[in-house]
Amino acid sequence: MAATFSNNGPGSLSKVKLTLSGAPSGWTVTAAAAANASTLAAESSLTASWRVTAPAGAGPQIATLSATASYTDAATHGAQTVTVKQTPVPAPAANLADDYDNIGISLDSNQAAANFDGGGFSFSATGLANAGLTAGATVTADGLTFTWPNVAAGAPDNVLAAGQIILMSAAAGQTTLGLLGSSSNGASQGTITIFYTDGTSSTGTVSFNDWAGGPGNGDTAVATMPYRNSASGSQSITMYIYATTVAVDPSKTVESVVLPNVNGTDSGTAMHIFALALGS
Repeated sequence: MAATFSNNGPGSLSKVKLTLSGAPSGWTVTAAAAANASTLAAESSLTASWRVTAPAGAGPQIATLSATASYTDAATHGAQTVTVKQTPVPAPAANLADDYDNIGISLDSNQAAANFDGGGFSFSATGLANAGLTAGATVTADGLTFTWPNVAAGAPDNVLAAGQIILMSAAAGQTTLGLLGSSSNGASQGTITIFYTDGTSSTGTVSFNDWAGGPGNGDTAVATMPYRNSASGSQSITMYIYATTVAVDPSKTVESVVLPNVNGTDSGTAMHIFALALGS
């Protein structure tokens, strides 16, 4: 973590010191760059950085870290303190379903009940069922076993990937994280972060093609439908659900994942995730 303190003048400052506070009990904070300056001229700045380390097995936690700058103003001969807090991060969800925030599937008899892409279009529940994707169904793709969302058509059934933290039920030695999803309004791509029970992490790139575009950008087609729904009726067009995978360190055990931060709304290009799975 880094913080920058700027002296906008007009005079110089002395005894400038940056500190970081708010780390959870048991976590260590180590300065990685100089956090002190005997003087700081006008129109100059001091940047300090710290390495914040969680103890092994700490698990996901929400902490508000505060960077504080203290200094002496030569003009007023007074000491001042300025504190800035980090932007809050989302709380971890127990599973992906807890974060469903988009309705992407509708009944053919009630096509206006869903809006996958922000334009009123959605997957057909009948079309998905004909392709083997029914509520709660087991789906096998890329050697992994997924569970399709166990919700009724017209209810939230996927997550708009926007940096959500999802807890995972994992076993030691697993090598692969899989995702079922699709993209609306163009292909989407982002970085997923995998956290392990020892406090370390790894990253990978997740890519999904547009739901009407077909596979080929690191994803594979899991289901193909010949039409999609909308408030104005069905449209004949080939639609896709995709699978993609990211490597997992097999010497560790996955604890949680942070989804790619693509778009938290259905306006513009968005990455939709229906299911996650771990395996070997």
